[in-house]
Amino acid sequence: MLINIGKSTSDAKRVNKNFTQLFAINAQIKDNTSIIDPTFIIEAPATVDFNYLKVPSWNRSYYIRNITALPSSRLALTCHVDVLDSFANEIKACTAIIDKQAGTAMTTPYLDDGSYVVQCDRVVQSYNFPLSFSQQATILITAGGQ
Repeated sequence: MLINIGKSTSDAKRVNKNFTQLFAINAQIKDNTSIIDPTFIIEAPATVDFNYLKVPSWNRSYYIRNITALPSSRLALTCHVDVLDSFANEIKACTAIIDKQAGTAMTTPYLDDGSYVVQCDRVVQSYNFPLSFSQQATILITAGGQ
């Protein structure tokens, strides 16, 4: 089975990951493995500086959780599926109503989800009107402004 192995420095919560060293290598699947947490057996490459792999035939991406040295210069890669990268196209195709905002630089007070804290100080000032009101008085009330 052909797998692409490499290094990802992207945040785990990111849908599309960035890869720095992605190269193809032949691998064997360990007996009785799952598609969610598979174990792949590979010939040990010159460097072991990788943390991510993709399996094109399964349309899945995986985090490498553990690397175990085996006899005959082989490595066992214990992995866990990266759901966000594996299903990135399906996730991007979804439409949604935003119910909650994350506290990032893109947070806006114009999309009020109930957790955006706004300070509101109520100031009431009373002024005595120097003249008395007649039967046909007009009263003007203003708010705000200084």
